[in-house]
Amino acid sequence: MIKKKSFGFIYRLSGSIALAFFFIFPSACETSYEVMSSAPAKITPFLPDSKRLVDQKASFPFNRLWYEKKLDWERFKKIKIMPVDTTHIMDGNWWQKVNEAKLADMKKDIAYMAKYMRDAFVSALQENPDCKLKVVETADDETLVLHLALIELVPTKAFFNAAGNVAGFFIPGASLVNMLNAGSVAMEAKLIDHKTGAVVAMFTDRETDHAAVINLKDLRWYAHSKAIIDEWAASFAEMASSEDPEEVTRSFPFSFISL
Repeated sequence: MIKKKSFGFIYRLSGSIALAFFFIFPSACETSYEVMSSAPAKITPFLPDSKRLVDQKASFPFNRLWYEKKLDWERFKKIKIMPVDTTHIMDGNWWQKVNEAKLADMKKDIAYMAKYMRDAFVSALQENPDCKLKVVETADDETLVLHLALIELVPTKAFFNAAGNVAGFFIPGASLVNMLNAGSVAMEAKLIDHKTGAVVAMFTDRETDHAAVINLKDLRWYAHSKAIIDEWAASFAEMASSEDPEEVTRSFPFSFISL
């Protein structure tokens, strides 16, 4: 059993960092977003013609975005959310160093997170009062189809420090110094016009462990990704409700420990 008092140093450290950070950056200006921003993930074959993607300012919810500005977006009344693709998530070197016995369980966890991600996007669209797109299961000529991919999912150092179970994850001799540099989660998405089959929008994002909530009640290796996925979903729903999606601003990327 993990005793709560063992996390005293985390509470003290997080409080000190928070105070120092907000003295240096008293408001969530663009500079403070840039300080806390994450490097984009490498684009996978999931996205067609990815050269159209444009890097966005740090305060935007996603690292990259492209959408067809000449399209009559008003004709879309519905949106269908497809099951989340995870075929590229194990491409990273990190996965090659996971114990085979543990890998089977982690694949089940990935499937769980894929469902969590789809459900989060469905809920965010349904719960946003300004969103005019109705979530449907059957597409027609008035439907946008959202294809999502979870392309990177790496545990944070905080997870291993808190759970104290590093030994059960990696093959003997694996270099933990390099592997545990930073936890991360990354996604890609494309919107397709069901009537024409054309891709009309694409966006990508990657977050590292500065944005991950350390939830002491949920010490699972993937737990940090839930808060980030919820943020992606809420941001997409806001973009879908906005006349100018490029003006949408993300919440400030600094999270406290969740108890």
